[in-house]
Amino acid sequence: MIKTITTMSGHTPKKWAIFALGLYFIVLMHYFQFNHGGSGLNHPMNPLGWIIVSLVIACGLWKIANSGRFKFNFLSRNIAIAYVLLLIPLFYSGDTAWYSHQRLLGLFAGLAFLFAIQQLEFNRKDYFRLFNFIIVAALIESTLGLIQYYVLPFYPQLNIVTTRPAALLFQPNVAASFFVIGAALSLVTLQRKVKSNNPLKYLCFACTFTCTLAVVLLQSRTGFISSIVVTILLLSYHSSVNKKWLAIVLLGITIGIISINSTDNFSRSSDVYSHPGVRAQIYSDSLELIAKEPLLGHGYGTFIPRYLEQQAVKLALGSSPESYLPAYKMNHPHNEVLLWVVEGGLISLLAILLIFITLCKTLYQARRQTLLSAALLFPLALHTLTEFPFYQSVATWIIFIILCSFTQSKTKSISLSTSKTSIYQVSAVLLVFITSIYMLSMLTSQYRTSVATDDPNSTILLNSAQPFVSDSFIEQQNQQKLVISLQRGIDSEVRYYLSWAKSMNNVAPRPNRFSNRLLAALYLKDLKLADEILSQAKYLYPTLEWTKQTQWIVARKNQISRTNPPAVTVN
Repeated sequence: MIKTITTMSGHTPKKWAIFALGLYFIVLMHYFQFNHGGSGLNHPMNPLGWIIVSLVIACGLWKIANSGRFKFNFLSRNIAIAYVLLLIPLFYSGDTAWYSHQRLLGLFAGLAFLFAIQQLEFNRKDYFRLFNFIIVAALIESTLGLIQYYVLPFYPQLNIVTTRPAALLFQPNVAASFFVIGAALSLVTLQRKVKSNNPLKYLCFACTFTCTLAVVLLQSRTGFISSIVVTILLLSYHSSVNKKWLAIVLLGITIGIISINSTDNFSRSSDVYSHPGVRAQIYSDSLELIAKEPLLGHGYGTFIPRYLEQQAVKLALGSSPESYLPAYKMNHPHNEVLLWVVEGGLISLLAILLIFITLCKTLYQARRQTLLSAALLFPLALHTLTEFPFYQSVATWIIFIILCSFTQSKTKSISLSTSKTSIYQVSAVLLVFITSIYMLSMLTSQYRTSVATDDPNSTILLNSAQPFVSDSFIEQQNQQKLVISLQRGIDSEVRYYLSWAKSMNNVAPRPNRFSNRLLAALYLKDLKLADEILSQAKYLYPTLEWTKQTQWIVARKNQISRTNPPAVTVN
């Protein structure tokens, strides 16, 4: 069967990989379905992106099966070593380690994607074909962003946020980084002496204009810094400046500034650009966490609860409540290095330093291409130090790995012989099949979660029999089951929620889960547990109002004292 598929296709694994990536950037990346935000697999375009990643990895495995050779180089070898180092904290992280499994899987999937590209032996022409796909994607998203900004305000009944045109990328800073890369790749492509009658030339100019205008309208500090640095690096790289490209950039900037000052849409205060905002407080607190456990870290999956506990202690000692508020829904320190070091300690820091040194050496070895490679890598590299773009959009992760691979495309590879066995081809088929089932199931669960959120009376989550579901699906499903169990008196389901919510609060505390656990404990007449839950909630969220929950306990105590039945103890 495998041989038949190969014969029928008539294409090499490399061509299939390029086709898959083109399909993603031109079509699948722009898939939309209603959702309620989030990152990772809660974002509609991300599951489809992971299917494409699995396809490219499968093509790499197929190439190994055909050639009997496994190739790697300085970059991929050192990154693989660094990733193995990042696994070490798993062994001493305890029960919270499971909460980091998606992050680690995404990390190693990226490594496999890098290795796959090396097996496929992309040449310079192949990379620029991929760059063209990215340019088209940037043009589509930036155009959607401009429609969002200029057109959709006239249709308020659609109830779509139009203040910052992030399009289907949703997050303004992610969109800004993506658009900066799109404009940069447009210049790089134009500098390759594109013929005057080539449609690609007009595509690059259009992308440059829409991306520049969108970046200005997004008013992203990260985007502005990236734009300035990338422009300087690219203009330094090229001996001659493409005057038309530069003129289009200036036109986009001018129209953007006029639009911000002449419309009623969102305009950020100038103070935003001179003040670091809440990030300074987050970074400071994260460094304090590192200082407490510098060697081993606090363990994978512990950042959120440790950060909350530290904030609660500081607030009790007299810190300003305003600096505490960002922690309520935060699950990342807005700096990738800080996250790994807080949780993994010195070992994670050594792994990150190895990756950094390897990338720097790779850039240095690029010689004449050093400035070009640095310019293309800079936007996303900077963004990882101010937010978490790779979690919010898998497209940025794919692009970053492609750009890393492009940087070392001229580096000599090391080739190891391996047997020409069908196990690689079987693994490739299974990888794509399993990934597709999992990710499509995630998309379905996202849809069901969205329906349930908009309609609290919907039973769509309770009637689901999907093989895999998202975290938000499980959250809402368990909450619905709790409500029904409290109404119908199903003790076993109430006990299950108590246990499940406790394990979740150990890694990702949320106020609503504390309230739900309190209701469950009161239903079971376990007043001691109820007092413990409320006490912990007040400790972690001291600036929130817990008067209503306190009244619940008082009312339940009065009810029990009147009826005086035996209490049920929850272990």
